[in-house]
Amino acid sequence: MKALAASTHEAAGNLEQAITKYAELNARFPERVDWGMKRAELQVRAGNTSEAIQSLRKLISQRTDEPAPYQMLAMLQVRQRLGNDALVTASMLADRPKLKSTGLLLQGDVLAQMEQDTKALKAYDEAAKAGATEAATLRKIELQARTLGEGYADAELRDWLAKHPDSMQGLALAIRVATVKGDYATAAKHLEAVDKLNPNNPATLNDLAWAYAQLKNPAALVLAVRANQLAPENPQILDTLAEAQTLAGKKKEAVASLRFGLALAPQHPVLKVHLAELLMEEGNKKEAAVLLDGIDQKVLSKESLARFERVKRSL
Repeated sequence: MKALAASTHEAAGNLEQAITKYAELNARFPERVDWGMKRAELQVRAGNTSEAIQSLRKLISQRTDEPAPYQMLAMLQVRQRLGNDALVTASMLADRPKLKSTGLLLQGDVLAQMEQDTKALKAYDEAAKAGATEAATLRKIELQARTLGEGYADAELRDWLAKHPDSMQGLALAIRVATVKGDYATAAKHLEAVDKLNPNNPATLNDLAWAYAQLKNPAALVLAVRANQLAPENPQILDTLAEAQTLAGKKKEAVASLRFGLALAPQHPVLKVHLAELLMEEGNKKEAAVLLDGIDQKVLSKESLARFERVKRSL
């Protein structure tokens, strides 16, 4: 019951109540690291970063051999410009007997975020020697693309995937690179490969449906419906379903999908933007304006921001 109450408060935007419930769950079930991390995530969203750091440190002391809290803490410390503290956190993970390679990867990630590229590449090399060859190689490709350009990443990724066509991490990186560039055709090709390797995964089906929708491929709707059947209360999947429904000319269904998504996640900015678009087409400027009011534009992707601005200009 507490888990349901926690998720309900979170969906409604009642962050403090959700934080309290997740803290109670973590105290009662310390083996559930995910609840402790959810508490820290919500503390960050509520602006209580120092409390989130303390929560993660406590979680690490409880579960010393669980890498996820170290990783979350280190990235949070980097964002707070506590680079040295983040490196200490990564070193603590690397010192765990069975987690050396994971800790070295985290050290490389921290150094990359601090733009200490040479040191980051060295940490990735050490991680590869410790056994994390695939992850370290792909992180190096991603990092070097920052200084050597997208063409370098494309060439290196093509070479890696030619030699390792079943590399899920390689495919995931290729999808990220293509999506950032807005190259949905390439992203779709890689997502199709992932779907063959791991069929009926709602996240994969959702991402592939979104890519198809951006390409105006009518197959988007079939995939979005399948994803929604597998995860019927996922706001992101409902957003993709609405996008595919709109493409198919089913705008009333799209509005219903977005309204349901917002009932589950009332503060979801992208859902608000996309619903406002459809309401504008219906002539409902008043509700569209209410939806856009107060949206933090900084949290929107480039694509979502463009759609936000387009609706704003039409009000």
